[in-house]
Amino acid sequence: MDEAKCYEMLREVRWREGVKCPHCESDTIIKNGYDEVHLHRQRYYCQSCERNFDDLTNTVFSGSNKSLKAWVVPDYKTTRQPGQPHLHG
Repeated sequence: MDEAKCYEMLREVRWREGVKCPHCESDTIIKNGYDEVHLHRQRYYCQSCERNFDDLTNTVFSGSNKSLKAWVVPDYKTTRQPGQPHLHG
């Protein structure tokens, strides 16, 4: 699984009902480019509270120097149920 697939999987889980601002819970969000270091990390801008955030804001992964892949792949491998297909990136 590559870094892009990890971010895609994170977004599917975190934003199931659409992207909401982690600061004010508003859904008046616009995409605001990508992180300069972690190229697949989507940035957002909340039009309600006028704050920026990204895919990892207010998660256990925020502030980490590790790539998302370094966190997700080992966890996925240890929590995958027998018979569940492997994800290939």
